[in-house]
Amino acid sequence: MRLLTALLLLLLCLTPGISLAQDASQMPLRGSLSLNPLDGLDPKASLPNSAMASIYKECRSVYPERFTPESLSYFCKCTNAALQAEMKAGEYAEISIPKNQTLKNESYAKYVSKVVAPCLDQPILDSEYYSCVLRRTNDPRIGSIPDYCRCVSASVSQYFQKYGDAEVVIALGSTRSTTDPLKALWVSPTYKTISRQARDQCVAEHYKQIHKPGNIKGCD
Repeated sequence: MRLLTALLLLLLCLTPGISLAQDASQMPLRGSLSLNPLDGLDPKASLPNSAMASIYKECRSVYPERFTPESLSYFCKCTNAALQAEMKAGEYAEISIPKNQTLKNESYAKYVSKVVAPCLDQPILDSEYYSCVLRRTNDPRIGSIPDYCRCVSASVSQYFQKYGDAEVVIALGSTRSTTDPLKALWVSPTYKTISRQARDQCVAEHYKQIHKPGNIKGCD
């Protein structure tokens, strides 16, 4: 029952036109946050805990496309830690202004590559697994869909753990339809290619496993 509930929840997340929460035009920044906690700070100072609490709360308020509740929790904690480690108060104040949310802005490019990209491993893992389980075009000869989908999701996630910083920047730079690094990644040709290659590879590995000597039963 818990698995069925999780699958239904994810189906809502993956279905176009259905949103679990208010949509956002600027993700994951979602436009200007209140900068009051940063007033009077040295621009070169680290982000204070008061600002981090506000940023974390804002992050948890909207579900990005393809995220599960667990993905969102992981992503918000991860980006919160990365923000405090990688960016100064002045840099964050700068990129909190929507017009500065472009790769031409060095602070925003840094945010995308050093904060967003490194925190996508678990969201990608979850997204690929559940979308794989729900995919109607899976080969019907696959004996264990969960095992197959774990193979697919792990392969895609591992690729983006290695190359995600570059891939997210490239995706955002080549997509005119959105300024959101997450949406840009989902629609990028590279992401779609890596996902398709992972499915093909895992199907091949599945059949190799089935046809190993000793796994093929003869007729009685």
